[in-house]
Parts: sequence; C-alpha cells; structure tokens
Amino acid sequence: MTDASGAVLPGVTINVTNTDTGDLRVVVTTETGVYRAPLLQLGAYRVSAELQGFRTDEQTGIMLSAWQMPVIAAEPAARARSSRGYDLSRPPAASIAVG
Repeated sequence: MTDASGAVLPGVTINVTNTDTGDLRVVVTTETGVYRAPLLQLGAYRVSAELQGFRTDEQTGIMLSAWQMPVIAAEPAARARSSRGYDLSRPPAASIAVG
C-alpha cells in the first residue's frame, strides 16, 4: 500500500469482513506496505484500510471463489490534501489470499 507520492505505508490496519457471515479478519501492512489475509471462507467481502492522518474508505462486493487470490490495490489519501479516499486505478500493492 502506498500514498499519493508513492511512499510505502507500513502499519495500515486492514479490516476484511465477510458480508455473508459477519466474520472479521484484521491484518496490518508490513514494512513494505503489503498485507495478506489467507484462508478466508468463500463468499462476499468488504475491505477497509485505516491509518491515522488518512481518510478511511472501503471496497465492497469483493467475491471470493475457490482457488482465487484477488489483489486489492488502494492508495489512501491524506485527509488534509484530498477527499477522494482510494485511487483504485494504481497498480496492485496489496492482496487478499484465499488458501
């Protein structure tokens, strides 16, 4: 995960919620800005990222199927500089793995 300048964002709290069951998995980005949430149940998910000083936003409608490893990319925007939240057009920088 990176910010608008391309700087890596370690320590971002990632909330991965199965919207069918309400199960929540919380992971944190590594020093290289990457996170993984392996061994998730199949179903629909909502993913949000939180970091002090940045706007929290989320992606919904992420469907996990068998043998799938979707990559969820996000670029948190600083609160003071932008209100757009995540720029999902950037290259993938984080992933959710299904085991």
